[in-house]
Amino acid sequence: MKEEDTTRPPSICRIFAFGTNLRGKGKTELDRYLNLPDNEDTVLLPYLGALCVAQKACFAFGIKSGGASQWRPVIDNGQSAEVLAFIGSLIDTIPELRLMRGFPSWSHYFVP
Repeated sequence: MKEEDTTRPPSICRIFAFGTNLRGKGKTELDRYLNLPDNEDTVLLPYLGALCVAQKACFAFGIKSGGASQWRPVIDNGQSAEVLAFIGSLIDTIPELRLMRGFPSWSHYFVP
């Protein structure tokens, strides 16, 4: 029997891609991901928090204040809005991650 590692916080699952092999305007990368079997955990939360394809779109998963969940799309506007949305969704996880990991100092990652 495998023991669960309860001391390690869950990883941040995000996918960033520079391109895709999808063509046309019918299906998106989010549609492709949602069609995968077993793409959610036991409480129906997706394993991915965000999915971004540069110069196409970014889809970030979030839970509204009322408890309803949704995927929020940001479509490329020619000014990298999708990339900025992806970075924003990643940055939004920092306070929660710091809390789970005991408030480590991250300054040495950014300051030489």
